[in-house]
Amino acid sequence: MNESGATSGRDRDSDYLFGALAFFVPLLVYMITLAPSVAFWDAGEFIAAAYTLGVPHPPGTPLYVLLGRIASLVPVGEVAVRVNALSAIAAALSCLFLYLALLRLMRVDREDAAPHPWL
Repeated sequence: MNESGATSGRDRDSDYLFGALAFFVPLLVYMITLAPSVAFWDAGEFIAAAYTLGVPHPPGTPLYVLLGRIASLVPVGEVAVRVNALSAIAAALSCLFLYLALLRLMRVDREDAAPHPWL
C-alpha cells in the first residue's frame, strides 16, 4: 500500500496468487478425498432431494437442493459424486471468501495503525 492508500500492482498480484491458492489447495484436497458414493448423516438425504427436487427435512435448504439438481445434470460419474463435488466446490469457495475477508480486515487495520512490514 502506498501513501495515497492504494495498493500497488505487486500487492495486487500477490493477493491474486494467494487467493488462487486459498481456493485451489482446498479444492484439490476435497476432490482427492471426495466420497465416491453416499456418506454419513444427511448426505444420502440431500443427494436424493437434489436428484428429485424434493425437500430433505426442515428447513429444507432450497438453494443447495437447486444447485445439487444442476450438478446432478452434469454427465460425469454417479449422481452422488456430482453432488459431493458441489459440496467440495462450495467449501473451497468458502476458503477463498475467508481469505478475502481477512485481507480486507488487514488492510483496514494497516490504514489505521503504523505500517508493519510483515503484514
